[in-house]
Amino acid sequence: MASNRLLNRISSIRCIAAVALFSALALVPAWISVAQEPNSPSFEVATIKPSQPATAGPLIGISAGRITLTGFTLKELVVFAYWIHPSQVGGASGWMASDKFDIVGKPEKGFVPQDQLRKMVQSMLAERFQLSIRHDEKELPIYVLSEAKGGSKMKARKPNDGGAGFRLVFDGAARLPGRNATVAQLIFVLQTRGVFDRPVVDKTGFTGNFDFDLSWSPIENQPGGRGAAIASDSDAPDLFTAIQQQLGLKLESRRGPVDVVMIDRVEKPLTN
Repeated sequence: MASNRLLNRISSIRCIAAVALFSALALVPAWISVAQEPNSPSFEVATIKPSQPATAGPLIGISAGRITLTGFTLKELVVFAYWIHPSQVGGASGWMASDKFDIVGKPEKGFVPQDQLRKMVQSMLAERFQLSIRHDEKELPIYVLSEAKGGSKMKARKPNDGGAGFRLVFDGAARLPGRNATVAQLIFVLQTRGVFDRPVVDKTGFTGNFDFDLSWSPIENQPGGRGAAIASDSDAPDLFTAIQQQLGLKLESRRGPVDVVMIDRVEKPLTN
């Protein structure tokens, strides 16, 4: 009888301990993340070199066999890899925001979708820069992009329609022609080139590809396509008006929750 009571007591203690452990785990914040998920896609070969002092950047080149990232700081690499606005990167200071690198990544397969390429860059950052990050959520000033009254004015594209291939590169000062591009790609380019001073939340619901032409009068000293300040064109509409008139979209200023990537650990890479 005594031994049975002892066994029951031990069993109860184990049960209480298990419940306590489960409760403790439940209190761990869900936003804490790891350096890189296992089995993430990675480049077969990746080379990293310091950029030359006069290198323009950041510039992205994507071809069937590789991706070239020229003149990128670590912070800009995180922006590209996680498809976010620069204000959504926390903990990037010193060399992380100043030292520039030229990177060439070669996937094992010839053609890789753009979202897979970004995951490969994430893997490269974790392996070569020893980058460890966590995700947090913060309320920040944002822009909300939605369809304007009257509908989209962009030309919808269809697969194999014989139209121009993907292109989304600044033409001169504040002109951005897009060919076979998505709304998400448009937002990313405008964010990373400093045209948008805050994150943009896409509420258009558009998932297809489009042709469009966007030109506007920039605010004073607004960066251009390669980071150089561009003069204002008084004959062109402001960015908010241009987006509505030329694309049929509406840009509204608000505050809202956004994902923030916090850098917990990083090291300068060995170059090759």
